[in-house]
Amino acid sequence: MIPSQHNFEISNAEKILISEIPKINTKFDKKISPKLQKKVEIINKYYKNLIKKGYKDKIQNFIKKIKNRSEIKDFDEKLISCMIIAHEEIYNQTPRVVQIICLLFYLEGYKEGFNLILEVLTGEGKTLTISFLALYLAIIGNKVDILTSSPVLAERDSKDREKFYNYFGISCDFCRFDSNNDISGNNSKSFDCYKADIIYGDSTNLIGDILRSEFMGIKGRGDRPFDYIIIDEIDNICIDNLRNIVELVDNFPGYKYLEYLYLFIYNSLMKKVNVLKADSGDDFEKKIKEESESILADINRETRKFLYFNRLLKSDDKNKILIPENLYVFIDSRIEHWCKMAFDAMFNFKLNQNYFISIDENSGFKTIKPIDYENTGVILIYSIWSGLHQFLQIKEGLTFTEENINSSFMSYLSYFKKYKIINGITGTLGSKRTQQAMKIIYKINLIKIPPFKKRSLRVFDPVNFSDEKKYKEKLINEIIEYSAHHKRVVLVIFEYMSQVKEMHKYLEEHKKEFKLENTEIISYFRSDIENKFLEKPMKPNTIIISTNLSGRGTDIKINSEVKENGGLHVIITFMPYNERTELQAQGRAGRCGDKGSTITILLSNNSYEIQKKRREQYELANFKFLINLYAPHSDMIQNYFEEFCQRFLQIKEKNKNIPDNIISDLKERWSMFILLNNINSKMNDSINENCAAQFKTVYQRITSRNFNNLMKEIKIDNLEDYKFYNTFNQLKSNLSNKLYQNAIESNPEFSIGAYYNQAYYIIINQKKDKIENYQLLVYNNFKMLKIICQKFIHQYEECIKMFNEIHEKDEKKNYENDFLEQFMNKKLIMNYYLNNVEINLNKMEKYTDYLIFEDNNNKFKSLAKIIKNKNKNLNIQILQKFDMSKINDELKVTQNAIDYFKDFGIEFFFEIECVEENCLIF
Repeated sequence: MIPSQHNFEISNAEKILISEIPKINTKFDKKISPKLQKKVEIINKYYKNLIKKGYKDKIQNFIKKIKNRSEIKDFDEKLISCMIIAHEEIYNQTPRVVQIICLLFYLEGYKEGFNLILEVLTGEGKTLTISFLALYLAIIGNKVDILTSSPVLAERDSKDREKFYNYFGISCDFCRFDSNNDISGNNSKSFDCYKADIIYGDSTNLIGDILRSEFMGIKGRGDRPFDYIIIDEIDNICIDNLRNIVELVDNFPGYKYLEYLYLFIYNSLMKKVNVLKADSGDDFEKKIKEESESILADINRETRKFLYFNRLLKSDDKNKILIPENLYVFIDSRIEHWCKMAFDAMFNFKLNQNYFISIDENSGFKTIKPIDYENTGVILIYSIWSGLHQFLQIKEGLTFTEENINSSFMSYLSYFKKYKIINGITGTLGSKRTQQAMKIIYKINLIKIPPFKKRSLRVFDPVNFSDEKKYKEKLINEIIEYSAHHKRVVLVIFEYMSQVKEMHKYLEEHKKEFKLENTEIISYFRSDIENKFLEKPMKPNTIIISTNLSGRGTDIKINSEVKENGGLHVIITFMPYNERTELQAQGRAGRCGDKGSTITILLSNNSYEIQKKRREQYELANFKFLINLYAPHSDMIQNYFEEFCQRFLQIKEKNKNIPDNIISDLKERWSMFILLNNINSKMNDSINENCAAQFKTVYQRITSRNFNNLMKEIKIDNLEDYKFYNTFNQLKSNLSNKLYQNAIESNPEFSIGAYYNQAYYIIINQKKDKIENYQLLVYNNFKMLKIICQKFIHQYEECIKMFNEIHEKDEKKNYENDFLEQFMNKKLIMNYYLNNVEINLNKMEKYTDYLIFEDNNNKFKSLAKIIKNKNKNLNIQILQKFDMSKINDELKVTQNAIDYFKDFGIEFFFEIECVEENCLIF
């Protein structure tokens, strides 16, 4: 597209703007302003020369010179003039001088080697400035990572700017989450983006791929260096979300069998709550807050008491609940956390406020998705809450998933410190305290850029109501006045998704009454699917009801008629958690010099001034925490992690044939170190010293293991970690009899797969391996399997019973049935399995003359004695074998339930036949 006009020119107004920069930045070097102005004038000179006939050829020749590494006089000025022309040609838009000034500031910082943040007001073209900076850095040989606040924005900006970069021969891509790419990184296609010169991404995906590279040894990033990072909305990412940690989690064996325990805790809490509710009446909410600590202490004691006595029960006691023996240390460390999470799930976390329920694309069942309602309002698609997720699943009746254990982690702070240079841009740097925190933590310089166009935003005084009826009247009247009467676009920002839904429904139901028949009402709370309306300018009589998702980084376009009528009107209905979030929300209106207005309407028993003072106190406390505790603690745990990763990868490299289960054992040891020391949350000197001692022990234990000898031991001797792992992992029929026996001895109650596959192995290999008394061994395996199956069936029934008790007083009955269906499926499959075991047992019991049961010493009598007294021997053969698909055909259960049983090691079924053979006696 040929631009309609070339009009890059430094005006008097922009000269004044440049002169204002040192006035609003007191520590600014005043000599830089004339220097910057001079550079802009030189850029303008080259720009004018280029726009004459043949500028395309001149630009391409210039690019060739760059690629040939030719020395070019006034390189910066010439390159920037080429970039301006290219931008005009591609987007039919001329950059403003203030945007070029921002670029020159960044380049000054790059050459001096210091980090820099620019405060550029909303609507002043931050996206363009970022792309110009990224292009410049890539052209001179840097790999540039651009960090956005969400994967949606990363994809959008990458695709939008791709033509601009490609014009100069620079490649661009965005970091994408690939659902087929598991923690082991088996799907390498998702890493292709790192080959690009410029990559856009969000913190979760970018850091996650680093962890896969550094922890798993997968060359996800390849050899991509940490040259340069540009952070959009840097205040939000680097301060508001500084304490965030990106974790990779592993599914270690055994953890999915703790479902009963979660139900026990939640059900115990529900019983306590119901008693309190009956006693306190209308004062229930007050009482629950007052007695929360006491209630949690009671639940903690009850849970520990249950576990203590359950552990004392004999294996054949029908009331014994099956809990993996090796997990008791883990359980003991988690009980207090689980009790707190159960309470939070019941009272503090609400649907469509703190979390959202959506369909998982891979599994097809409904899942919990957290909402970042405090900052961005974005649904955190790839995030999970450890422990809390499980109790929310019970609360909502969703498919139950095991609590994954953190195997590797990286804080945002550790991630940012990897880069040589950090540059950021934001519309609001916030208070002096926030700015000070940025300087101390990141060693970063701050510069405020005055707006090109003076803001024409009218900020009305906030109003506060303690009466809900009056609050709602004011809110509705405000919406109607500015949408229906003033013919403007109204943006209403709520704290929670549920409030958005309620207001949308209310306005739709009263459209006629409020004379909103010609008004379009839009709800916006999901950035992943509901943002198409942002692609075109809004017309008059439009109401947008949103969470804070629209309060940061969202460009709401308005048409000329709306601009003439006064522009966008923003209504904020809650006290934002910091001043910057509030300013960002207000900044949706009055962009680029357009008119606009904003008002805050609150419902609270406290005045606006009191709420604001409390917010300031919170910000002060947060500042002290970040500076004095978090930053140094983050460095400490990152050092632990990097040290472990280094040794871990050395072990993998040195022992390339090491089985996956040994690797899993090492990761599990590391994960338990993280968990038991709680090093990602406890922050004080004594904890740090304890962590250092504990880490040294774990590290020595890992590094002292002789993996070459270990490889030999696996097949013939006792190996604690390996045999336990095989208790839960898929024990296929080609493993040795000794390994099955090791697994059984380690944890017999969870050795369903080991017992079953060992029986199959013995029948198939008894002649080759010369297994004595194999009939009795097979029979005993089936007898044990029958007992274990019955226990599991009883346990599933108890889980179903507890779930129904939890929800029996739910008057609304608004929970899902996925949880019940899941446990019904488990029970169906276990019954099917039990039936198969009983069929085989019945066939063998017809020949009880050949079998001797346990004596008083619990030792088997020798089968050989019987053979001497009989003329026939019993031969056991496989009659038929069939895979797990038969279950699905007959029972119509979910794949999720079948996978659950595959984790026991059950991959097939078989049926036997018993044949009498003549026996020779000597």
